[in-house]
Amino acid sequence: MKWWIIAAVSAPLFGCTTVEADRIRGANFAVADARFASLDPALDLGPSPLAGARRVFRLPELRRLAATHGITDVPSELCFERASQVLTAEKLRPLLEAALDGGPVEILGFSKYVVPQGTVEFARAGLATSGFWRGHVIYGDNRSAAVWAKVRTAGATSGSVGRGDTVRVEVRMGGVLLAFDAAAETSGRAGEAVLVKNPTNGRRFRALVEGNGKVSINK
Repeated sequence: MKWWIIAAVSAPLFGCTTVEADRIRGANFAVADARFASLDPALDLGPSPLAGARRVFRLPELRRLAATHGITDVPSELCFERASQVLTAEKLRPLLEAALDGGPVEILGFSKYVVPQGTVEFARAGLATSGFWRGHVIYGDNRSAAVWAKVRTAGATSGSVGRGDTVRVEVRMGGVLLAFDAAAETSGRAGEAVLVKNPTNGRRFRALVEGNGKVSINK
């Protein structure tokens, strides 16, 4: 049984200490509470929580840690959270325009879920003809989290899906991407919704046309 627990819902008694790395270290404990200043700064105390979650060390775990390292007094709990961010249009605009060599971009929408603090990147290759643009945040030890934007650009091109076409469906849920083939039952151009049928279970659903033979669903 490990001596730490992860808590994403229950609120700690004290404020959380922000952690930018993938592991919580002795140095982070010392920042959270001066009573742990004697810990080896590099001591590995477990993984950092996901963005938007908290990791709380309760009194019994803290007492065991203190006893191992000769510390006589401990707080009732310590809370840590991953340094995080939420995208804004102001943050995105210069990044998107830079990826298009300075071309103007109209931002129609973007991911608004919490992601780790890091470097936001949008490559030109990630821009679909529909204006849906896949990007990612680089954080920690070269890890990445998916983000997206919906844009209109001066150089946007059109695409279409015809009734009876086999289309590639991409379902996006937060940072998760699921892709499969389906049959289009209605026609539409880029940016329009079409009805498609899953050949595996026969279910019909609406999806947004991104380009020729390609549709998407965002949840």
